[in-house]
Amino acid sequence: MEREKYIRVPKNKKAMEYYDYGIQKEEQMEEMVLSEEQYSKLDEELVRLKEMLNLVITYKTIVGFDF
Repeated sequence: MEREKYIRVPKNKKAMEYYDYGIQKEEQMEEMVLSEEQYSKLDEELVRLKEMLNLVITYKTIVGFDF
């Protein structure tokens, strides 16, 4: 069985504490459920971002986000 994948943001400090203990309530969180396809895409983008951050360290430069 496939496990659902979430990105969660606690709404306040108490919610953050509850999240740390795994006892958060839905109303305490903003959350996004990722499909397997979305998760795979995010994982690919994060791997590439990590590579870019390693280049920043190597070159002793910056990351530019030009949107």
